[in-house]
Amino acid sequence: MGAPKSEVDAMEDFTEAVAQERDSTIDHICNLAGVEPSMCCAKACLASVKGGYKKPHMPLPKPCARDAPDEINVYTDGSWLNPTFQFAGLGGSGAWWPRRANGVANITSGCPVNRPISDAEQEMAYEKQTPNGLQLYTKIGGFGGSSTRTELAAGIIAMSAHGPVHIGTDSMAFKQKADWVLESVRAQRRVCD
Repeated sequence: MGAPKSEVDAMEDFTEAVAQERDSTIDHICNLAGVEPSMCCAKACLASVKGGYKKPHMPLPKPCARDAPDEINVYTDGSWLNPTFQFAGLGGSGAWWPRRANGVANITSGCPVNRPISDAEQEMAYEKQTPNGLQLYTKIGGFGGSSTRTELAAGIIAMSAHGPVHIGTDSMAFKQKADWVLESVRAQRRVCD
């Protein structure tokens, strides 16, 4: 049995253990993303996990001439983690459709509204059918992310459904922009170029 370690030796051992754990975590994440750990740093590893650059493509739902329902029929939310570290920022957006079935409506299951997934929804989001409704969600990456952008992305996912939507949101920024766009459309002003 040796002499007790000094505080300095204990701190060095702790620092080494943390470094080994960090390297092990980075290796694991790189392997999941299909990236050779020895060929990249942590920043490059995170960038590959968040997704590479793809040419933007925005599929559109079918035009809808019907009025939105009086009651909210879809709820949206978005979130952004690590906003102070751009390289580590991760976000997500989602839309919750209570009582919506993707496929055959089933009154006994709690999903009596049949509204199949649109091509736009299918291309932009993952779907999960639950006994009480339909979840649509996606990851948001990149260096310019923010919680406002994830909230906007959630609204875009909700608007991509076929048919009228009445969105419920907890984002004042999204609500104000949506109100401005709707007012501009009603006034027949050009919204964007």
